[in-house]
Amino acid sequence: MPVGGYDEKLYALNAMDGDKKWTFQTDGKIQSSPAVVDGTIYFGCDDYRLYAVDAESGVQEWEFETNDYVVSSPTVINGNVYLGSDKHTLYAINANSGNKDWRFDFTSRGLHHGVRSSPAFYAGTIFIGANDHHFYAIDANSGDKIWRYKADGDIATSPTVANGIVYFGSNDTHLYAIDATSGQNQWRVNFGYEEIKSSPIKIEDTIYVGGHDNYLYEIHAETNGSSEDSRVIQGMLNHHGKLSQFHKSEISRSNRSFFAHNQEEMCFSCSADFSKYDQTDILFCPECGSRTGSV
Repeated sequence: MPVGGYDEKLYALNAMDGDKKWTFQTDGKIQSSPAVVDGTIYFGCDDYRLYAVDAESGVQEWEFETNDYVVSSPTVINGNVYLGSDKHTLYAINANSGNKDWRFDFTSRGLHHGVRSSPAFYAGTIFIGANDHHFYAIDANSGDKIWRYKADGDIATSPTVANGIVYFGSNDTHLYAIDATSGQNQWRVNFGYEEIKSSPIKIEDTIYVGGHDNYLYEIHAETNGSSEDSRVIQGMLNHHGKLSQFHKSEISRSNRSFFAHNQEEMCFSCSADFSKYDQTDILFCPECGSRTGSV
């Protein structure tokens, strides 16, 4: 089991007892989560590099120099490694040779921390968010942009795709559902004052996502189908077995209404009267989607 540390080392630990098998020294902090595919560990580092290391021996196979920190975690699929850098770039690297296949440069908006979202592969497309307030669909073979969707804040969460819909959160306090083919918005949930930094997962008709307020939320979608993108295939987004039912609120979507547990009588954002709704406990306004005052 590979684990990266702020001490600039990658550790291989025995998953059964935690014993250390080997360590690999880098020149920077390791914030990227490793991906293990076909006996090779791939991970990014703050020393501006992507590394490929033999999982059994800890011997380096190759390294690729990027243009900035690599906090984004790699996705390895169909012989390529896809990952973002903090300097607004998405790379496609040959998994065997370490040679660059292509790169895609995002609009920077003069900001640092360009790409901290980790890419997800689905149906020949790479989906990834960036800190230019946009979410992108990139052709996995050519590196060409298919579409992009504008949010109102940075997108550092990693997406998941289920049944042709891609889900991601943003610092603009919304969770989005976007058609994976067209890039059209299907719906969005407003979490009020809470930035969405957690990466969602979908299990059948339910989406689970963590809030910046230390709670796990359960959101009921209108479509069935569980997460099926590359992060599930790699085991980096695991949904085997039952998830815990401990969550702050059960939020259901019906006619753009998001209901949960609260005792407010009106919306502080749009002054909607909650008494006309059958639900007596409302966390999200049925009319404007804003979160109510009490928590």
